[in-house]
Order: sequence, then structure tokens, then C-alpha cells
Amino acid sequence: VFGRNDGDREGLRAIAAKGVGIELYESPHSIEVGGRRILLVHDLGEVAERSLESHEIIVHGFTHRQETRETDGGALLVNPGEACGWLHGAPSGAILDLDAKSVELISLTEPAWKV
Repeated sequence: VFGRNDGDREGLRAIAAKGVGIELYESPHSIEVGGRRILLVHDLGEVAERSLESHEIIVHGFTHRQETRETDGGALLVNPGEACGWLHGAPSGAILDLDAKSVELISLTEPAWKV
């Protein structure tokens, strides 16, 4: 989903579709993958509590800091950090295992074999 500082959204959508084969959406966006309800949202403050409670996994950004925790309602909350590293100087991401409902937080500056 888009954040607050994404400028040319149509251009980004075109590049994502053609270059990577993915779609970009306005925030928030709800999807189901592997039988799990997932909410993609930039800022958690954008959505009502009942929307958060109706999803098993919530992926958000906004703070640009990696985080993974369980909410009071039992949902897995994931912030993969920031892919570019512009704000905090540490590009990062996350690998989500839907079957295990677990997350591996990763650094995008280290080779994969070191992580």
C-alpha cells in the first residue's frame, strides 16, 4: 500500500505491474492469502479498531521501524521497517510465513547468507 510520501502513484503502479508483477493499493487494503485475512495499512491510526480485530495479520509501516508482536486480540502485527533506509539508514524487510503465522525480520544491507 502507499504511504504518505509516494508521489507519482500511477507511475509507481505501472512500474510495479510491469516490472515486478504486483499491484499497489491505497491504504488500508484487506486481502485473503492462504486462508488468512491480512490487513495492509500505512498508519494504524487510519483504521477502526474493529477492522484491526477482524484480521489475523496486520502489516503496517508509518514508523519505518521493524516490529513484530501480537495484539491483545491475537492478531500478528508486523512492521517490516523501511526498504530504502532513508530515514533511519537501515534498509529492512520481513518474511512472513503464513502457515506458521511467524515473521523473520531481515536486513537488506547484509547478504542473505549472513542474515
